[in-house]
Amino acid sequence: MGMAIGSILSGSVMNYGRRKALFFGCIIGCAGCAINFNLKFETIMLWRFLFGRSCGLITAVTSKYTGETIPTHLYEIFSPFILVGMSIGTIIAFAFGYILPPDTDAELLSQNESWRIPYVYFPISLYSLLMLGLVF
Repeated sequence: MGMAIGSILSGSVMNYGRRKALFFGCIIGCAGCAINFNLKFETIMLWRFLFGRSCGLITAVTSKYTGETIPTHLYEIFSPFILVGMSIGTIIAFAFGYILPPDTDAELLSQNESWRIPYVYFPISLYSLLMLGLVF
């Protein structure tokens, strides 16, 4: 739901500029990940919505940004990187599932803090890296 809304609203956000739209998407994603420290149902749903909105916005803006900044003779080489990056990100997300405890043990789930790596620390570090690249 959030990703669909983010991609639909990306056109109006891109009117302010591609870099500003990417930066705005990163801020939304960081805010959503920071909300995820609290383990209540409402905050997890809000996190999923904000994270999805950020992903939808960044995906739409990135493809447009790539099309406008890459020279025409190199576009055939660089345009698939967006989809390849999304596929690699999916593989990384599945790999992070191995560090999580099994969901059948409720006591271990409440004591273990390893869930914060794939859901909080890793996305915030990637968003920060993207924002740093947008600044320079």
